[in-house]
Amino acid sequence: MDERNESGHPFIAACPCGSCRVGLDHLPRERFLCHCTICQRVYNSDFADATIMLARHVEVLTPDRMTYTRHKAPPVLDRGTCSQCGHPVAGFLKVPGIGELAFVPMSVLPREASALPPRRHIHYGTRVRDVADDLPKTDGELASTLVLAPAILRVALRG
Repeated sequence: MDERNESGHPFIAACPCGSCRVGLDHLPRERFLCHCTICQRVYNSDFADATIMLARHVEVLTPDRMTYTRHKAPPVLDRGTCSQCGHPVAGFLKVPGIGELAFVPMSVLPREASALPPRRHIHYGTRVRDVADDLPKTDGELASTLVLAPAILRVALRG
């Protein structure tokens, strides 16, 4: 899809209530499932189904309706949620040598993004329940961070 809408972006991500909107220059190309306890709280779910993009391809179109929180010490992910419905919309993380990354939940992405399969589960050691799929499952903070490195590099190299 190359057609741009009124925001100037070809794709729009929005929270369930429609109050928070994010413009995307392209659909994400990397997706993972995070079972950390922070994601469980923020997403009010067993895990977060999230994507990674370079932040320069993501524009928060409704900044006055987004609330950012940090849930732990650096490296810090600024998690943006809708001020109205509380749903996660986009998180941002600065990575030295790469730049700023955007983490956008699958639940807010347009229908076209559903074709992107998740690559793996991370922080699986803190899962609420087992997941019966063939995806790789990684436990622990350091191991989960390290297994995301190839996805982050692919995002950085492809833009």
